[in-house]
Formats: sequence, structure tokens, C-alpha cells
Amino acid sequence: MNDLDRVELNELCSALVDGQLTEPQHARLQKMLLDSAEARRFYVRSMELSASLYSYASEMQSEPVEPRNIIRPTFWRRWSVPLAAAAVVTIGVWIGRSLLPESLAPGDDEREFIARISGSKDPLWVGGVAFQNGDELHRGQRLELTSGFAEITFDSGALLVVEGPASMDLDSAWQATLRRGTIKANIPQEAIGFKVSNASVDVVDLGTEFSMTAEDDGTAEVFVLNGQVEVEPRSTDASPAKKILMKEKQSRRFALGGMSDVRDSDQKFVKLAKRVTLDLPKKAASYVHWSFDGKDGDAFQGELFGPVRSTGSAAMPIRSASAAQGKFNDALVFSADTGGQFNVADVGMRPVKTVAFWVRLPEDGSTADGGTFARFASVELGWNRSPADGSKGALRIANARGHAVASTSLRDGRWHHVAAVVTSNGKSAGKWQAKLYVDGRLDAWTGRSPTRKGVALSAIPADALVIGSVGAEQGFRGEMDELYVSDRALTPMEIRSLMRTNRPYLPESIAAN
Repeated sequence: MNDLDRVELNELCSALVDGQLTEPQHARLQKMLLDSAEARRFYVRSMELSASLYSYASEMQSEPVEPRNIIRPTFWRRWSVPLAAAAVVTIGVWIGRSLLPESLAPGDDEREFIARISGSKDPLWVGGVAFQNGDELHRGQRLELTSGFAEITFDSGALLVVEGPASMDLDSAWQATLRRGTIKANIPQEAIGFKVSNASVDVVDLGTEFSMTAEDDGTAEVFVLNGQVEVEPRSTDASPAKKILMKEKQSRRFALGGMSDVRDSDQKFVKLAKRVTLDLPKKAASYVHWSFDGKDGDAFQGELFGPVRSTGSAAMPIRSASAAQGKFNDALVFSADTGGQFNVADVGMRPVKTVAFWVRLPEDGSTADGGTFARFASVELGWNRSPADGSKGALRIANARGHAVASTSLRDGRWHHVAAVVTSNGKSAGKWQAKLYVDGRLDAWTGRSPTRKGVALSAIPADALVIGSVGAEQGFRGEMDELYVSDRALTPMEIRSLMRTNRPYLPESIAAN
């Protein structure tokens, strides 16, 4: 799909949700979904954005919460049959979203984190709030900056630099609302579709760099620094506004009364193009990496990165190990009884919070195969073998209280990069949040359940990483390559670095903008 295809698909999805999809449009949407896996993924995200289903963005609570059904039954029944033939998997994703928990109230101690402060420069926050670099931010949080700069990295991978004075609401991992002030957005390919809203305009990024300046009266100016964005002006009447495609070096001023040119546009572009050197988080991540490119006896030697101070060995013994051509050199081939265990405390690391690796599952993977990739931090990560639980072949993560299933199927015989980030959620024991990334992109949830089935995770030490099978519990049938574990919740940028370069992202460039 090219950018124009994405714009067209977005129009069709919007018409579908609004109940205004014509028969020719329906035929076009059906063809796009049949022809393109990317279109189906775009469709899923568009449906979630349009229906305000933002709870999928990066978090999950393990305790059951009463679900709410936001799908309009009459409208859904009208289109369920014709669309099922074209997008049965993605429709399942949309329905499954209603099974996820609602967001927690702003006053709760346990909140859904969707972003973090990844850099700053002389920030002065309203009310004397003492935000630090690296602090996590929750959905619904309002950031008010009197002066200075703050860089916000969303779990989707979108990166926004906010310049004070400014006020911005964090709506989800895929959307923010700028009330006043200036933001500069850098959107990688994996975060295409990120939306910045304002009283006068909505901007959907198509993988680019743009800036928005909002005034107290609701007017806003949009500047496209690189690439292009889709812009939808708002108005005081009920008539739908025509969406506009803005390209590089274009600017527009938006108000509820209409659209106009930006005064002194050239000078403002020059100012916005200036880079700000930000202070970075001081807390560096530690890593252990196993390439699986040869072994010493029955063990594979790992290498350490970051502030790890230990003379311990990073060798991981692997039971029933064999090798094959991997994503990078050799890969580890798993059968039902292939497995290994490593205690990160032996090399001076804290408990694992992020696991990332390449994996290839056979197309004929079945429910008879084991589904577990790894166990760490009291959770189990694998692939879903039960369509009743969510998308078959997608990532599945579980702890003793429940499980959740993502949307992208890995069961296609191809290499996929996966990453699981697990963090605690508030003060209650057993509560946690999980974020799953497939090929560098934050994946959507398709289902969850408070009922846990499988191995007793409590039997695994808190500092242990287990891959493949454990005792009588089967692992999975497939291949794994370039396994990284970290004792910190990695950012989307750091995850993309592991995927693209097979090396950790350097600390000095984490907050580059």
C-alpha cells in the first residue's frame, strides 16, 4: 500500500463506522482487505480509533473488569456478513476489543501507562510537578508545561516534543490532544496513524514529521516538515468536513470558522526546523544477548550490554538443541522438549522486564504443538492455539490471573521480530501491564480472560528466564534467533533498534528528536 491507498482506506473505514458506506465503496473496501494484509491491519487500527477503543494501545490489567459493549448492534449486523468474507480475522479483532477492560478512573492508584518522558530541557511544570526523565505517563493524563521542553515517547512509537507554555492531554498510545502550545511530532513507520487533535483540526500522521501550534481560542497552525499528513478541519455546524492531504513544506491555519494561510510561514518553518538538545534519562538498560551462533558443549554463550557488573557466566544450557539458518546466521530449532533456563541475577541484573527475539513458526502449527516461547517476570509468552481466546497464531501472554491475545498471526512460516514488555501496575500485588510488539509495531489485543490455564508460574524463580519447554510442559515447534532480555521496560525506539540492527540502542541517542 502507498500513502494514497492509506488515505483512501481511512476514508472507507470512516464511512463504514458512520453508516454512510455506499455499495461501490463497500466493494472497494472488500477488495482492499482481500488483497492486502497491511490493509487488514490498517482496518483494525482505524476501527479502533473511530470507535474510541484505545484501551488496546499498550496495556492490560490482569484482574477482571466489567466490560462494556460499544459496538452498535443494528449497524454491525448489517455489515457483518459481507465483511466477514473479506476480513474475518480483523473483524474478530474489533469484536475482541470489547472484551478488554475499561480504563481506570483518573483518581485510581493503578493506571494504564501509555507513554513516558524520554527527554527534557529545562522544563518547568504547572503546579510544581516534579516529572523526571523516564517517568511513565498514564492514559487521560494532562501535561501542562510553563516553559522548557519535554519529549514524550508513546508506546505506539510516536515521539512528541512539547514546547512550553503548553497543555496536552494523553488520550491513548495512538492519540494526543493539544490544547495550547507547540508540539513537534516524529512518527516512525510503525506508528503510522498516530493522531493529534485540537479544537479546530485533527491531524493523522502518515509516517512523517510535522508540527502543530495551538492557541487559547482553539485555532491551530499545522506545518509539515517531512512526508505528509491527513488533516480534517472541524467546524461549528454538523456537516462533515472534507479531509485534506498536506505535504512537505505546506502549512495551514485552522479555526472553527474556516481555513487560511499561515502568516510568516517561511520564518516559522525555520524556527521549527531547529533541533533542541535534550537531557536524557540517566537509567540505562542492561541486556543479555544470545545469538545462538554456535555452542560450547550443551550451552550457548551470551554477551552483556549496559551497566552490568558481574564476573558470572552468561552461558545458557539448552536441552535438545539443534541449529538451522536463522535471521542472522544460525538459529535455535525447537522441538517439543527443547528448553533452557538462565538466572539474570547470576550476571548482576535485576528481574527481566523485556524479552525480544526473532521467531519463525511453521504454517502447519497446530493445537497439538506446544505454544510457549518464554517465561519471565511471572508471565508466560507464547502463541495462541485457541481461536476462542483470540486471533489464532498471535502472541499470547498470561500470568496466574488471566491471559490476553494480540492480533497479528505469526503462523506463516516467516521470521517475525517479537518483543514483550511487562511492568507492574500500581500497588496491588499481581497487577501488571503488558505491551506486545510484532515487527516493531505495537500489536492490538483481540481477547482476554481472567481464567488462567497452564503451568504453575510460581514454581519459576523471579530472576529466571525460561525458553521452550519446562518439565512436562511443552515449548513450541519452530525456530528462535537473537534473543535479548533486559531489566528495563524498553522503549519502542530501543525495540526497533534490536529488530533493525541486532544491537541495543545507544543511551546517548535515546531521546534524539
